[in-house]
Amino acid sequence: MAVQRQVVQYGYGGPIDGVWGVNTWKAIQRMAQQGGYGGPIDGLPGSNTWYALWNLFRPHLREA
Repeated sequence: MAVQRQVVQYGYGGPIDGVWGVNTWKAIQRMAQQGGYGGPIDGLPGSNTWYALWNLFRPHLREA
């Protein structure tokens, strides 16, 4: 649910129910564009989506 709340600014307009569907992933892909994602906004998370998310969040991760 927290992720869905955060991606509203990237076009998510569905229910805040914690169930990640196509519309949640489309918004996440739009957010991933900030990390270098250049693929289609199709709601199907592939390796390029995950890699861009890693690039986006890597500066905020700490070593455990």
